Amino acid sequence: LIFAGKFLLGVGLVTAIYGIVDFYYPIPISHPFADQYIYLDGRMIRRAQGMFYEASSFGNLSAFFLSLTLAVLVSCWRRLSIRYKATLYVMAGIFTTALFLSYSRGSWANVFVTMTVFLILQRKLRFQRAAALVLLVAGFVFLVYQISPLVVVNFFNWRMGTLLEFWNDPNLATSGRWESWWHLFTFFADHPWYLIFGI
Repeated sequence: LIFAGKFLLGVGLVTAIYGIVDFYYPIPISHPFADQYIYLDGRMIRRAQGMFYEASSFGNLSAFFLSLTLAVLVSCWRRLSIRYKATLYVMAGIFTTALFLSYSRGSWANVFVTMTVFLILQRKLRFQRAAALVLLVAGFVFLVYQISPLVVVNFFNWRMGTLLEFWNDPNLATSGRWESWWHLFTFFADHPWYLIFGI
């Protein structure tokens, strides 16, 4: 890996670790944050946000670095030493954990789309390779489950479970985004020149 890539991954790693620690043991550094919480055992816990204002931003950062780590593993597998491979595996685990604790479904979709496009462009989209990447990430999620089973179960019951309500209440399933998208589509349908020339 070139120096810039290593530096970038290093910065991402520090950021992800900070967000994970802050989730479990809130760090007393004052910064503004969005009211985004999960509820476990009657307790209100702020979703992993790190130093960001909201959990989705932290989730997107974690998704970027997880995708970058997986891409490096796939594209440079034969050229990497065992030590670098082990380091990248550990980093992938940390980024997966950070992404999971952000509770951001959209960020997970980012990883899926990014890795699918990457494998297609690299002409490396094979079932075995895709399955290996899925199993790798699933394995890290399983480790999170071993440490915090309630956090994982709550994610699938609450965040993923609301997606099943899409046909009944699309606004609830998309965390209020459906109404925002509808307003945007309606606005541009009524004012198409803004879409073409800008506001």
